[in-house]
Amino acid sequence: MPEVVDEERLRSIDWRPGRPFERGEIRLALHDPAAVVAEGHTVCNHSWSHRMDLAKQSEVVILKDLRDTNNAIRRAVPAAKIKYFRAAGGLFNTRLVGLAKSLGMTSLHWSLNTGDWNRAAF
Repeated sequence: MPEVVDEERLRSIDWRPGRPFERGEIRLALHDPAAVVAEGHTVCNHSWSHRMDLAKQSEVVILKDLRDTNNAIRRAVPAAKIKYFRAAGGLFNTRLVGLAKSLGMTSLHWSLNTGDWNRAAF
């Protein structure tokens, strides 16, 4: 699949929770995050630990989660511009969107769950 992306000059958004960056588990992904950015793709904030209830947490907890994720991404890829946030499971609320925006991130939503995260289905 990465070959097709390269051949067709496609650009994508790479979503990763922050915790794997911190624990050095980024090697488990298809690409090294620095290579992803160098190739013109975007690395985005997908929360620290993929909490499905992040939107229900206090402002302090949400901001810590988002900042910890951004900091871990920047330690792995100092040049990364983190412009987007996607909540785990698409579970957003107005407050979560506003807090992400206060950190300079646009929240991305979707209306169709393709199940592409479910490796057992493929």
